[in-house]
This record gives sequence, structure tokens and C-alpha cells, in this order.
Amino acid sequence: GLGGGGGSSGGGAAHRKEGYLFKKSSRAGRSRTASLAGQVSKIPPNSLGGGDGWKRLWFVLEGGQLHYYKHVKPHKPSAARPGEMSERVINLLICSVHPRAREKGKRFCFEVVSPYNSYALQAESEADRTEWVEAIRAAIEHSIFSLEGPVRHPPTAADGGESEAPPGRLRRAASDEAVGSL
Repeated sequence: GLGGGGGSSGGGAAHRKEGYLFKKSSRAGRSRTASLAGQVSKIPPNSLGGGDGWKRLWFVLEGGQLHYYKHVKPHKPSAARPGEMSERVINLLICSVHPRAREKGKRFCFEVVSPYNSYALQAESEADRTEWVEAIRAAIEHSIFSLEGPVRHPPTAADGGESEAPPGRLRRAASDEAVGSL
């Protein structure tokens, strides 16, 4: 397949993916999409997502958010000037992702669903769709687990190796005060 190995280099890179996806425009106005890391080949417009309201956009999955970029149209008011890229962001914390079995005349589709919008997306291959869905699910999971507490990693030797001592001293001091106040 195309691409290769990017994404499992550890740290935040494990939850970063970027690449092209087709996004179906929503009649309600705003739609959002995800991104995958790797090389993606160009595809003739009518072979996959082209036409029928589908647009090929660049997506970046990073930090629990799915970003996608589109050109600013001259007739639409925007902070950006016509021809510049406009960024849209989907907060994945409140989303779920599902492969879509059928989308009229389309293959490799999946959906990112939030309480407010549903984003129909199409990858360029079955393998690409699988990678996107798994990467988005991992990002959602990571976002949820990171809410459980401010500490996201165990103390290391770089912390001075004494990270256990201060809390212990504080606990003893607190219990001595409690005994003294009885």
C-alpha cells in the first residue's frame, strides 16, 4: 500500500494523522472531517468522491481534534481573503466514528458523529478508511482518558527522583495537625 509506518513513533505522534479525505457537504451548512498521516496519491475527480456534493479536502487529526481545510470562496464573508485556506475544527471528545456500509455509489465511507452534526467522509481505499477510523477512535479514547486527572505520565528520573517524598511528608504533616487539634 501507500504511505507506511508513520504514526506509531510514540508521544503525541501516535494520535496524529493527516491526508486527503472526501467530505460530503451537508445541507445544514457546516461539516467536519478527520485526517491521517501518510502519502496519498491524486485521484481523478469522478473515480471516488468527486461530484455529488463531495469535496476532496486536507484533514489533520491531532490533539483530540480533527481539522480540515478548504479554500475561501470570493462571495462568502470570512476572516480570510478569497483563495486563502479556511480551517474548520471538530472536537472529537463529543464525537463517535463509524464505518458506513453504503453510501450511494461510493466506497470506503465513514462517519464522524457529534451531538450537533454528522460528517460523511470517504477515504481513498479500504486500508485508508480502516486507518482513519482506528486513529479517530484512539484520539477519542485518549481525549476521554485525559480528563480523568491532570497527571498523564508517571514521574521520571528527570523529575529528580524525589517525586514520592513530598506527598508523603505532606500527608504526615496533615495527620499530625489532625491529631494535635483533638
